Order: sequence, then structure tokens, then C-alpha cells
Amino acid sequence: MAGVPFSKREWEVVDLLLQAKSNKQIAQILHISESTVEYHLQRIYARINVESRAEAIVKLGKTPIP
Repeated sequence: MAGVPFSKREWEVVDLLLQAKSNKQIAQILHISESTVEYHLQRIYARINVESRAEAIVKLGKTPIP
């Protein structure tokens, strides 16, 4: 996904998503609420044109994390 304009926080969420962390775990690690994690995930899904966590993992699994 080179060129996808994720924010620093979105990249942190992507990294944890690819480590198979749950929304609750991501929230705890990043010290944010679960609803904020869900917000970031929805923005990420929209930017990479997927509709599910599984699709996002497959698509982002080939993406180097900056």
C-alpha cells in the first residue's frame, strides 16, 4: 500500500492489527478507547477499500510499516 496516507496513529493501529491484537488490546496498548480504535479501523478500511478486518489483514499484510 505504498502511498496510502495513513496518520502515525493509523500506522500504529495497522501494526497491532497485523499482530492479531483485538480492538480491546489495541486500545490498551495505545492508551485510547475501543471506540477510537474502531474509528481508526473504519478510516483505514475506507482508505484501502475493504469492508472487513480479515480483508484488511490480507491486504495490509503485504505492506511495509514505516
